This record gives sequence, structure tokens and C-alpha cells, in this order.
Amino acid sequence: MSNDNSTAPLNNNSNNNNDDKKINENAKPPRSSSRRCGLCCSITSAVLIPILSILIYFILSRLGVGAPSPPHSLFKNPQEPLLSPSDLEIAARLPLPPGNVAVDQDGRIFFNFHPEFNGDLHDILKENYTKIAIMGSDDVTFYPYPDLAFQAEVISVLSLRIDALHRLWLLDFADHAIQHSPKLFSIDLETDSLSMRYTFPADVAGTGSMLNDMQVDPSGKYIYIADTSIVARRPALVVFDIDRKISYRLCDSLPSFYGSSYQLQVEGLSIPNLGPLGMSIHIDSIALDRSGSYLYLGAVTSRGLLRLSTSHIVYMVERMASKLGEDPKALEGKYR
Repeated sequence: MSNDNSTAPLNNNSNNNNDDKKINENAKPPRSSSRRCGLCCSITSAVLIPILSILIYFILSRLGVGAPSPPHSLFKNPQEPLLSPSDLEIAARLPLPPGNVAVDQDGRIFFNFHPEFNGDLHDILKENYTKIAIMGSDDVTFYPYPDLAFQAEVISVLSLRIDALHRLWLLDFADHAIQHSPKLFSIDLETDSLSMRYTFPADVAGTGSMLNDMQVDPSGKYIYIADTSIVARRPALVVFDIDRKISYRLCDSLPSFYGSSYQLQVEGLSIPNLGPLGMSIHIDSIALDRSGSYLYLGAVTSRGLLRLSTSHIVYMVERMASKLGEDPKALEGKYR
């Protein structure tokens, strides 16, 4: 009896020790697993850090730390309005904000709905869906122009102008040329039909460009276009030769074309409402004098206004055209 009782505890202790050893062995993580975890962390850090750095650089370079909007006291010699409020009348009552408006010699009103309106044109306009329109006989009726089928061909038209030859020009910046190429359309207002369609090459208006505003030379030979380039951040002046149907990119990334970062105030609202970040909008508005001798342009978020002699611009374009040789499009867009 005593032998049986004395041996039983020994066997139990032995079993317990063996179980403890197994538990301890199992509790130790395999070296290969810890190495894999460390490798995964290193790879994750190596991928995330560059991505975050690029994102931060992109935000700061495009928006920047915004300075307060300049006070109105900085604007010297304010002029009285040329027209009093009583001289104005409502020409159109629209369901959505327009982008630009043009009136032809017959008094017909053409306009486009703003392409960056924060809403779905399809849902709001429904059967009256249109991007380019002409006003009807009253101030609430409008129709797709030149027809409904053309609306599917344009993507994001912002600038439209009528020239001295009675042509309506439409500039499509194609949603910053992310998936499509920007285009220029010409519509003959005598026949209300599309007369020209031009696609800008990538070296003139590539990905991230924004062909925002334009002016047509009084002679009807050239169109001057501002590439605001909010995304790519490469503002430039683009010149389109109407007769040759060739475009040129000039003054690419000229320092004077860049805007500063400002926290814009519109009717008491901050734009953008992103804390210390501001908004930087480069060369945008562009205008010609009545003779077409000078081109005026400037960045939206800038205190400066630039003036360029169109004779110098035309000289550069003509000099380039004289070197083209047999293939007129061989060097399209190459001149900087």
C-alpha cells in the first residue's frame, strides 16, 4: 500500500512538469513569425510614409497656408459704377448657376451651366438636361444648343465667346484633362451648326491642365487661352491659330502666372473652409483691348495685373510656324 501511495504523487508531478514544459514551449512565439511581423511593419512604413509625404506636399503646394484676404482699403482710386441698379434687368431666371454668358448681334442669349456646380445636372434638369443652352422667348425657358445630341459631346465647358465673324466658341477643359483631352468647338451662328472641333494635344494641354478662359482676336485669326492648371500647377498661355488649326503653349510655368495662397472671403464665407489652408488660383481671367493690341491677364489670387503685347505673341507664333516645314503639326505645342 505504501509503495502504491508513494509512487502515485511522483507520476502526477512528472506529468505536471511535462505539461508545464509543453505550455512554456507553446507560449514562445516562433522566430519566423516575429520576423514576418517585423518585415510587414517595415514594408508598411516604407509604403505609407512616401504616400503621406506626397499627399502633404500636394495639399500644401496646391493650397498653401493662406494669408487673409487683402482689405478693400488697398484698392486705390475706386471708380463709380457705370450703371445704376435701376439700369439693370433680369435676362434669365435659371435653376442652376451659369458659367458664362454671350449675346450675339441679334440679341440671342447663349450660356452654359457651371461645370463644377456641386450637384447632378441630370437629376436637377431631368428632361431639360443641357450644358450649352440658348434662352427662349421669356426669361425662364431655355433649349439645348445647337441641339440635344451635342450635349453628350462636351464634358466641362466654362468659357464661351462670340467673335466678330459671328461664331460661338466653346472651350472644354475636360475635367482638368484627367480622363479626356480638352477640346475647342466653333458653332456657326448663321446656320446654328458645328463648324469646327479641335482636340488639344497632350504637350499643349496635358493631364492636370485647366483651359479656363479665352479671348478671340478681333481679326478672327487667334484665340488666347489661360491655362489655370490648378491640378498640375503649370500655368501657361495657350494660343490657337484658327486658320492653321494649331495650338502653341507659351510662357509655361512663368513665375508671374502663379497665384499666392489666400483665405478668400465671399459674403462672409471662407473659401476653402480648411483651417489655416488657403486657396491658390493661378492665371485665370484674360482680356483683350478693343483693338486686340494688348492682352491683359493675371492670377485670381494675386494683386498684380499683367499686360502682353499681342504683336510679340503673334511674332513668336509666326516664327514657329515658319519652321514647321511640310508637316504643319509636326512641332505643334513644342514652342515654349
